[in-house]
Amino acid sequence: MKTRMSFSVLVMLILCLNVKAWAQESKEAEIISKIVTIDVPTIKCGSCVKTVSNALKQLKGVEEVTVDKKSKTAVVKYDPSKLKVNDLETAISKSGYDANEVKRDKKAFDELDSCCR
Repeated sequence: MKTRMSFSVLVMLILCLNVKAWAQESKEAEIISKIVTIDVPTIKCGSCVKTVSNALKQLKGVEEVTVDKKSKTAVVKYDPSKLKVNDLETAISKSGYDANEVKRDKKAFDELDSCCR
């Protein structure tokens, strides 16, 4: 009888642990990426596009980046649990370009290729 009771308790414990692990996996899967479009009005050429793209791709939590020089925008897919839009704007600014209302870093701007200034 004690063996059967011990076995039942053991089975229940294992089931509870499995349910807890499954719940944790479900929570992790619930993280939803966000997509934001950032105005980058000061980009002029392919070098600008590459610089802005690289600045954004270096951020942990950025999943995809598309910078378009014609529309002067950067479309960024990112993990909102790791980044805020302001983090993205700041990264662009620190690379020498305006991003939405965030003005470019002057020192970074001065170090850009001449075609980008």
